Amino acid sequence: MATYEITYRRRLVKDGPVPVSVDTPLKAADYFRDNCFEASELWREKVFALFVDRRKRPLGHFLVGVGSDTSVTMGCKLVAKAALDCFASGVILCHNHPSGDPRPGQDDIRETGALKRGLDSLDIQLIDHIILGEKAFFSFTEETEHPYGKPLKRQRHG
Repeated sequence: MATYEITYRRRLVKDGPVPVSVDTPLKAADYFRDNCFEASELWREKVFALFVDRRKRPLGHFLVGVGSDTSVTMGCKLVAKAALDCFASGVILCHNHPSGDPRPGQDDIRETGALKRGLDSLDIQLIDHIILGEKAFFSFTEETEHPYGKPLKRQRHG
């Protein structure tokens, strides 16, 4: 039977100013637009997770899913492992919709709810899930009556 050594590794990917805290959906959307998504790759869906401390200061971000032009799967185990690796208190998810419409679909709602339940069991807060569209974004915590439940129809421009 093989035995493995498990190590912790951090790698600086960008040096420069980062927000003091990512405490609003607008700041989160701006963080992801500025640090994660490249214009040449917006033809397909990608999911990033931003890991934050108790004061919502960024600890780092991680690409947790790459999909097609219409869907992407976010792995709960991958998000949870990365959050535990950096001792995160909270996670903010973000993915893009190549169609330009940031409203969540049923798969987005279902997967986000499942991820929230998984993170809750580890005492890690799912702070928000942002969906970026062409000219607007959708925030699950700001735009729904019950986060990770049935979405309302409002959209946030930014």
